[in-house]
Amino acid sequence: MKIAIQIPQVDTSKNDSATRLNEDGQIISLEQLINLLKDCNFNSKLVSLIYFGDYAKSRQKNGLKTLKKASYNRVFVGHNYQNKVNARLKKQANDKGIDFEQFKAQKANGLEKVSDLLFKNKKGQYRLRAYHGHENSKGIERASKTINLGFYESVSFQPISEAEATERNLFAPSHFKENNYVSGRGALTENDDFKVCNYSLENIAKIVLNGNVYTIR
Repeated sequence: MKIAIQIPQVDTSKNDSATRLNEDGQIISLEQLINLLKDCNFNSKLVSLIYFGDYAKSRQKNGLKTLKKASYNRVFVGHNYQNKVNARLKKQANDKGIDFEQFKAQKANGLEKVSDLLFKNKKGQYRLRAYHGHENSKGIERASKTINLGFYESVSFQPISEAEATERNLFAPSHFKENNYVSGRGALTENDDFKVCNYSLENIAKIVLNGNVYTIR
């Protein structure tokens, strides 16, 4: 990661792959991470990563987001969005005894597909396509997890509490609103729903992949 902050420690009270992210592991460059992910050809894999980047739900000042956020994420990669939606729609239709209507995914806005793992924007920056669930998920995404490790001021990179950020009006209104979007353009049920994240590789601080820990510098 290009920005030098002290990477927050992940709570390891629960025995999962979060423990590994408190190790330094192998130090690699962004280019090495890109090549590593390009070489991955698995269909489904649960990976853990620490992400540090602009918080999308913070306000803007002078063209920049006022807050950054560090988070621990255990997510699935290597899935195909359209296939995932269709498999769940087919099951829903079978359960109801009705005909299955095929879902056609739209092209990701501003992103070129490199693989089921990687997308690239118009600037040539890579995004890791990942999937996670929620507390009511019944699919495999129930094994996913996201933990907020803290907010940081964008200019100084100093830690800031959520209470202070709220008091200083640094959050956009979307921070306080629940996201009710459902995948498949609203076609899935809540229990079958899953969320899609496009993680900028430039903002991945650490990742556990194929049992190996990598710190990106």
